[in-house]
Amino acid sequence: MKDELYSEALEIIANSALIKPNDLNEALLNPTYNIFTKKKRSGGKRTIHEPLDKTLLVQNNLYYNFFAKVYTHNIIDSRCTGGIKGKSTKDNVLAHSFIALKFIAEVDIKDAFHCVTTESLKAALYDLFQIEVYYYRFIYYKFLQSKKNKKHKLQNGKSPQEIKKTKSEIHEWYKNEGRRTWQSQHDKSGFSIRDFFQEDKSRYIEDFIEFSKSRRALFPNKRNRLFRESVRDPLQFDYVSDLCICMADIVANAVTYKGILTQGPSTSPFMMALMVSYTNLLSQFNFDLPKRLFRHGFSPASFPEAYKGKSIYVDNISLSIIDDLNKKVVRNIVEAQLSTIEDKTIWKFNSRKTKIYELSKEDAVMTGLRLVRNRKTRKELKIMTEHRIKGARHCLVAWKPWYYLKPTIPKNTQRKIRSCIHKACLDVENTDAKLQRQTKGYISYVFHVYETYGDIPLQIRNKLDEYCNKKDKFLFVKFFNKNKLEAKP
Repeated sequence: MKDELYSEALEIIANSALIKPNDLNEALLNPTYNIFTKKKRSGGKRTIHEPLDKTLLVQNNLYYNFFAKVYTHNIIDSRCTGGIKGKSTKDNVLAHSFIALKFIAEVDIKDAFHCVTTESLKAALYDLFQIEVYYYRFIYYKFLQSKKNKKHKLQNGKSPQEIKKTKSEIHEWYKNEGRRTWQSQHDKSGFSIRDFFQEDKSRYIEDFIEFSKSRRALFPNKRNRLFRESVRDPLQFDYVSDLCICMADIVANAVTYKGILTQGPSTSPFMMALMVSYTNLLSQFNFDLPKRLFRHGFSPASFPEAYKGKSIYVDNISLSIIDDLNKKVVRNIVEAQLSTIEDKTIWKFNSRKTKIYELSKEDAVMTGLRLVRNRKTRKELKIMTEHRIKGARHCLVAWKPWYYLKPTIPKNTQRKIRSCIHKACLDVENTDAKLQRQTKGYISYVFHVYETYGDIPLQIRNKLDEYCNKKDKFLFVKFFNKNKLEAKP
């Protein structure tokens, strides 16, 4: 029975990730990695596990064809910016840039990938699969109870009266098996799994069905028809639960090595984001930014969507702190909270790398970008007033300064970029292909960080003009048209 269960679970995962079952099985039995060490900038060595052959194929397919679907399920914490498609270090910085507070804390998770074990990842994946099963089952039973299907019967001959009994079975399943799931799973319309069972109101149904249309199924019907039939059958609830356990075990072992998550595979950053969301890590830090700002005249409803006050980029946690305390006291508060979190969760922190920036006296450096204290212009305040951002009109009329944090590239990195572009301009015949690729990468990074051409630092801007004239005359047109920003003057 166990062999049959394993074979079916293997086939379901393989079909969902567009992998051959034999390839997936071979990657599980014989994981292949190129293990080497790399020097850290801060000193010491970092061990890299580079996946090879079938292991590389399986992990890439899992990442692009399977885990990519989880983005639409509203499971991953929106404050996670590392390992998430469409998010970068700039998004991590923008989470703290709306207003200049007094302190920003930078916290480093010690051996972040190694904190995630195969067993803990298996628990998170099992709950993820159970939530997917629940959603599909919920939609199916609501379909049977709709007006158009009052006389509709299940394939095994159950009547609508008997369906009511199965609904209570779902309630019992979630009460017993779903306790370990995420504490509060809300979709975009505000629907909550727990709220539905506590008070069964029809107003949830249409919103939820509409939301479900935008969700990409983890287990598509075309390739997993038998599994979906088992999910619909009330007599196979226990069997489906066993299948989910087995599938979670397969995926957890496919993305880990020797019982832990490693650095190198394409799936590891996403697994970190999943575990951060699963353990509710960021919410355990007791720095409730919106409520405290509200007492200072700001409305949480007026904050931009990107402004979170807390963010994490893979293993770097950033916290905005508004307390009117001195730097030493703030550090003690942060370290006390880290100690409490270590006792309750799987995470460990590197206290030596904990940094507290007092923004009135120093610039914070966050994920390679420097946060510079700036003040809004009259034009910017007028735009904010039109968007009804609380406090903007008062600052505009009274000409009270509105300070915010603006991301910029640090000076030493600017010099590296300038030097690289200068060398690329001297390479008239394009003989050094590596140099040209590196230069284009730097230019893309510069364009990503700065919103307009005028924001780019002058020492880089001069070299960009030179590169544009000698190498690529349509460089600015391609970039600014693509990103719908202000074109080069």
